[in-house]
Amino acid sequence: MKISVRLHLHNTKTNADGSNPIVLEYLIDRVRKRKVLDRCMAIDWDSKNNRVKSRHKKADIINNMLSKELAKAERNVYEIKSGLLSIDDVFGNRKKVTFQDAVDQELKRLEKILCRDSTTKFVLFKNRFQILVLP
Repeated sequence: MKISVRLHLHNTKTNADGSNPIVLEYLIDRVRKRKVLDRCMAIDWDSKNNRVKSRHKKADIINNMLSKELAKAERNVYEIKSGLLSIDDVFGNRKKVTFQDAVDQELKRLEKILCRDSTTKFVLFKNRFQILVLP
């Protein structure tokens, strides 16, 4: 298994305020997993050192946090390579949500905020959909 980690400014994503996310990116067997750590403007990013430039008002705080997160990520990579940790231990294992789970959750939400008539319509829709999907 090949695994590596790097820190960079994600230039292709731009937030509404013009800032870009600072991303910790794991590359595991050519599959990327990204974790957004913070964000900053592109002009405040030092691409040579992969740190926020010192002219930014919170540069020390952000750079310290970036160093800690990168060190933690590199330690995780070492432990995965040595077999002490699995990838699921580092990233967690998300429960897959089925359409049925989503419909049930939405039904509970509607029951809390809407009148009974609306939830009744949603239950009828759910039942019709089950008839169409399930043989």
